[in-house]
Amino acid sequence: MLAPSKQMFGKYKTLVGKMSDDVVNNAIVNTNHELLCDVETIMGLTCVLLMLEVVQNLSKLAQNRDTFICDFVSTVMLCQFEIYTMYVNLEK
Repeated sequence: MLAPSKQMFGKYKTLVGKMSDDVVNNAIVNTNHELLCDVETIMGLTCVLLMLEVVQNLSKLAQNRDTFICDFVSTVMLCQFEIYTMYVNLEK
C-alpha cells in the first residue's frame, strides 16, 4: 500500500491539472476534482501515508527470520507510540 500511495502523491499535481482541463462539462469529473482539491482530503491522505510508513517498518521486522521476540515487542510498542503521537495525542 505504501508504494502505490507514494506514486499517487508523486503524480497528484498532474492528476489535478488534468482533471481541471476535463471538468468543464462532466459532473463526475467535477465532483472528483472538488474532492481532490479539498484541503481535508489532502491532509487525510498525507496522514495515512505517514501511518503506512510506520506499519511497513513493523511488517518488515516481523517478516525477518532473525528477529527475536523482544525485538518484535519493542518495535510494536514503538509503532504504537508513533501512531498515538501522530493521530491520537494532538494536544502537543
